[in-house]
Amino acid sequence: MAKNNATILAKAWLEGTNDFQQHVPDPTQSGAASTMKYLFNPMNRNYYNEFMDFLVKRIAYTKVEGKVFDNPLAPFKKDKVNYGNTIQQIAFKWLKAHTYSDVSETLLKTVRPEGVAWYHSQNRRDRYDISIMNDELRNAVTDEMGLSNIAAKITELPANSDNYDEFQIMKNLLSLYESEWGFHREQISAPVTDEATGKEFLTKVMADAGYMKFPSTIYNNSSFTEIPTFITDDELILITTPTVYANLNVQTYASMFNMDVAKAQARIVLVDNIPIPGAIAIQTTRDIFEVHDTVFEVNSFFNPEQLGTKYYLHHWGIYSINPFVPAVLYTTGDPTTVPEITQTVTGMGLAADSANARLGDTIQLHATLQGTIDPATGTEIAVRPSAATYSVVLNPVSGETSTSALNSRTWVDYNGVLHIQRSGLENGDTLTVYAASTYVNPTTESTDRYSANTTITIGTEAPVINPTSVTVAPATASVAVDGTQQFTATVLPVNASDKTGKWSSSAAATATVDADSGLVTGVAAGTANIVFTTTTGAITGQAVVTVTA
Repeated sequence: MAKNNATILAKAWLEGTNDFQQHVPDPTQSGAASTMKYLFNPMNRNYYNEFMDFLVKRIAYTKVEGKVFDNPLAPFKKDKVNYGNTIQQIAFKWLKAHTYSDVSETLLKTVRPEGVAWYHSQNRRDRYDISIMNDELRNAVTDEMGLSNIAAKITELPANSDNYDEFQIMKNLLSLYESEWGFHREQISAPVTDEATGKEFLTKVMADAGYMKFPSTIYNNSSFTEIPTFITDDELILITTPTVYANLNVQTYASMFNMDVAKAQARIVLVDNIPIPGAIAIQTTRDIFEVHDTVFEVNSFFNPEQLGTKYYLHHWGIYSINPFVPAVLYTTGDPTTVPEITQTVTGMGLAADSANARLGDTIQLHATLQGTIDPATGTEIAVRPSAATYSVVLNPVSGETSTSALNSRTWVDYNGVLHIQRSGLENGDTLTVYAASTYVNPTTESTDRYSANTTITIGTEAPVINPTSVTVAPATASVAVDGTQQFTATVLPVNASDKTGKWSSSAAATATVDADSGLVTGVAAGTANIVFTTTTGAITGQAVVTVTA
């Protein structure tokens, strides 16, 4: 509400410093004209400056609060960053469950979660300038509402300009998200202009809103497909245009968000346009914008040559987009094709780390599903040890005359490890281990039971444990021409009988590697795969080295 000159002057005097009150006439006693005459005296410039600061920073911004353009995306800004100008954001991959074992050999092993980091830095430093001349202020005094009006002039223009610019910046962040990573896209057959397209649009919005509550990578952008995301009801927003909103049934929106029409409006954010070709709406979370003010302040400077005061509105901030939130773009363009993996199971396999064992030994068993995966991954489908049931049958080498017998010390534990008793078996006896598991087909929902077996021969020689996997560290490295980088290979299982192997390079013209030590030397700019191959079983692991000129 606008205030008259007398009210503003009285307020300024009451909130002024002790020095201001002792020297500047009280307008409620001597009148507004007397007060302004004192302030305009060239010898009282310090009190004039104090009054102008009050007029701008208290009266002006209070007055224009309800008149400036409100950035509709401003509610999604985060807290001001008072120190520093960079924010680090980390999204972690979910953890893999491990089968319980009361014989832990990894108690002190460091397990670092895998994640992806993203950095948001200060990228806006805008300034809005406006000048008020002394004669304008003198003329304002002659009008009862003049001071209030001139205060509005000082702030309305920079405030509107600032808010509108911020609105455009935040809208363009949506375009940046699409160009850098790409939204998950849902196709609408045509722009929403009638009941049919409206129902088509709302059906997909409602379905996606429901599915986004479940952990999934479907709604991630194309660059972060290994980190599951999900949303809660209170963070869901729908960004669209007034045209789309006007062509939809408001009651349908209210039903979709399970609230009355007035509250539904808070969930639906209207913008004049979405700067993405063919865009109809974007459904995402409140956290998609990573926007923080770093500086927001007004400063002034009196120009004695021009007899005017210049005001500067400084607005600095971090304006960025969060790549880790689920988001859906509804568009008339092409939709996102979600790849489907088809798994066809034909049977079950069972292998042991060694086909020979001594009394008292333990042998790791590996159950796998047999079949095909389309598209092929090149990796067997492992069966969690606790998802299979095991039984052990003795086949005595001496036939019916044998005195061999199984006891409770021969068994398969929760982790798929075969424990062999310490006595009661002869050399040459064989143990047939049977594994059985149930597979539920996710497509047909049929239940199929599969089984497999493997044979272990009892003898006096130590079992041969073959390598099953190789990990090369570091996984990636950069080295200059003539520079060196040491690579190491970890062969599993830890009790493998033979962990030896040789190193090789896929591009010796780019990088060479010592076949025995794993020391890589850069030769020419480019990339090469550094491969370690085990002597037993030819199991390989590799890393990538980049050679820089």
